[in-house]
Amino acid sequence: VMILAMAVIMGFKREVARKMTGFAAHVAVTDIRGVNALDAQPVRRSAHVEELIRRTDGFVAMAPYAVKGGIVRTADAVGEVMLKGVEADYDWSYFREWLVAGELPRVGGEVRTKDILLSQALASKLRLGPGDKVEMLFVEPGELPRRDRFKVSGLYASGMDDMDERMILTDLRNVQRLAEWSGDEVSGYEILLERASDADACAARLGHALLYDDDPATANLAVTSVAERYPNIFDWLRAHDVNAAVIIVIMLVVAFFNMASALLILVLERTRMILSLIHISEPTRRTPIS
Repeated sequence: VMILAMAVIMGFKREVARKMTGFAAHVAVTDIRGVNALDAQPVRRSAHVEELIRRTDGFVAMAPYAVKGGIVRTADAVGEVMLKGVEADYDWSYFREWLVAGELPRVGGEVRTKDILLSQALASKLRLGPGDKVEMLFVEPGELPRRDRFKVSGLYASGMDDMDERMILTDLRNVQRLAEWSGDEVSGYEILLERASDADACAARLGHALLYDDDPATANLAVTSVAERYPNIFDWLRAHDVNAAVIIVIMLVVAFFNMASALLILVLERTRMILSLIHISEPTRRTPIS
């Protein structure tokens, strides 16, 4: 039972970390003024920066993205969401696995589409389905709210309720237009690595390389791992290591007492036989002749 409990704990941690990678990749390069911000300062795309990222040890893939906070509303409900724009080279493998209805949004084509991919939980709350139209509001300080309408192309369900209820994916150009950015301005780059365990070390190395690079394009860039971007989730996962340590200690204590009690029982069972053998081996005493 304890081995099974250990397997469940380790499997749970690995699965949660894998799902967070699907939402935020292993490492992200953003403007230092926009770390963990929905309406971040834009980063201008640069071939030099992208080459530095590709030269990072363990690099697998890279994708630019743009995010903007908004409000999605229907006649039935209202929800605060994060609209994330991606290009055609975005890794859809995670969301393809989580897709439960409809299809993935069409992004990166010659014609910009208004397709969005939202979670099944949010769609149920808003009473939406594939093919439905939905209105979103984007509020800027000191400006009138901006409205835009999108079409639901598909629904996904990752099992991460906090992320599912916020994340909506669409074409990168939709977010750029709403943020009034040019075509070469993005929120940052998401980077996938060979091993998730190398994320913190990779972020440190890449951050050092960008910090001491002389090109103007690398100025004000910050590199963060997924654990640094979502510390509350990964601190909670690290708390499970304490549970694992407690289980291991209990297993060792139980094993020690089991072995000790087994040896004690063996000794007690053999005590009578040993005493009998000792009595038989003693010479018979003769009675003295008077």
